[in-house]
Amino acid sequence: GGGAFRPSERAACAAMFRGDYVAAARIMLGSGDGPIPPDFLAACVGGGRDLYASVAREQADRLERRGEHQRAALLHLSLHDVVNALGSLRRGGFIRDAAALAAARLHPGDEALVAVRRELAAAEETRGGMEAAAKAHLAAGRPAAAVRALTRRTLGGARAAAEVALTCGLRGEPERHAVLRAATECAEMGDVEGAKSVIRRWREGT
Repeated sequence: GGGAFRPSERAACAAMFRGDYVAAARIMLGSGDGPIPPDFLAACVGGGRDLYASVAREQADRLERRGEHQRAALLHLSLHDVVNALGSLRRGGFIRDAAALAAARLHPGDEALVAVRRELAAAEETRGGMEAAAKAHLAAGRPAAAVRALTRRTLGGARAAAEVALTCGLRGEPERHAVLRAATECAEMGDVEGAKSVIRRWREGT
């Protein structure tokens, strides 16, 4: 057997058979700059958590250098390292994945979660997804930014922006502008009562 292995892999395999996992890891990592085969990485578990963690982090770095940021993030998660997993995803441009991971694994008040949501909102605005951007802004605790994003939309955007402003009690000039635009949209669509309601709620502060 062993014919399918390269010389370095045969040497690493022999070291593992001897129980010398440190030597095996050193051989495999020293055999090239790219990721090592997944089966050898998994076998490093036999050398204990510290060894596996060290090799897994190096593997994640190598995967990132090859543009495999999602695989790198999974490796970080195998170590329960959410922060570095988020870093891998963000560096790869997988900001939606990063936001989903952060929401699932981090405390609502965690600064990393807020930062990812702000980054997602900026990315959605760049793509023109203003509703998605507004949701991300709201999730990050930035209702004024949500109003700004929604106001940039065409028909219907001002009404959504006004609803956010009124619900969150925002009273600035951008919010007043959104409310006036919303009332105008309602009137233009024949919804006079809706226009009156928006103006009334603004005046009453509700």
